[in-house]
Amino acid sequence: MSHRTINILVTACLATFTPTAFAAEDDAGFHIWADVVDVQPLVTTRYETHPVPHCPPGKKHQRQHRLDQSNTEVLPVLFGGVIGGVIGHQFGSGNGKKAMTLIGALTGASIAGSRHRNNRDYRNVSRGTCRTGYEKREIQEIDGYQVTYRYLGREFERVTNEHPGNKIKLYVTAQPVSTTLI
Repeated sequence: MSHRTINILVTACLATFTPTAFAAEDDAGFHIWADVVDVQPLVTTRYETHPVPHCPPGKKHQRQHRLDQSNTEVLPVLFGGVIGGVIGHQFGSGNGKKAMTLIGALTGASIAGSRHRNNRDYRNVSRGTCRTGYEKREIQEIDGYQVTYRYLGREFERVTNEHPGNKIKLYVTAQPVSTTLI
């Protein structure tokens, strides 16, 4: 091998094993690991409103409750239809009397059903049916970590996105303060 080839190989090997081989693009620094002394999560608190059903103790399931209510609606509707039919029968003559009886029965049934539902809803509210309320929930989210680490006997702080563990990777650079040589 020639003397020049040996010099190139030695230079390449030295460059590979020096800290500057791990430096960033500017070749002014290198990476090391420092001990983490303390980590504090940076927490943000926000509040959300969520619907919550409020039911009295022993309240039946809502679906069963609706079935029970529909069975009790039949009597008022029938009674209202009969009363409306009797009143409607008092008006008109011939085929008009039949039409007025039908119109009176339908109107009476509709009014009685509507009134019964309104009264039932009022009674159920006063008895305490299930109602939807809203509650505020506190939600805490970690936005980052305040990390304290030790390097060359001094402590430094830095905010990171992730928890670093026991060690934190540092990029160390060496910059001259002055360009004058002594």
